[in-house]
Amino acid sequence: WTMTRAEALAANVEPLRAVLALAGRDTHLVHVSTAYVAGERAAAGTGFDGYRNGYEWSKAVCEEVVREEHPG
Repeated sequence: WTMTRAEALAANVEPLRAVLALAGRDTHLVHVSTAYVAGERAAAGTGFDGYRNGYEWSKAVCEEVVREEHPG
């Protein structure tokens, strides 16, 4: 819960991008995220676009990446 943006990207988003690079456009992909992405949004000023911490923020970024890079 204490990761910086850079740490959260390295821990969650970059490994996802590496997996997506292995999957072809016709690959059936099931992405399992976390229950915490839709958690309570914090007040502005957290540095994570309204999410409470870097973990929540990076998991939400992962979901966006999957939708953009592997639609369907």
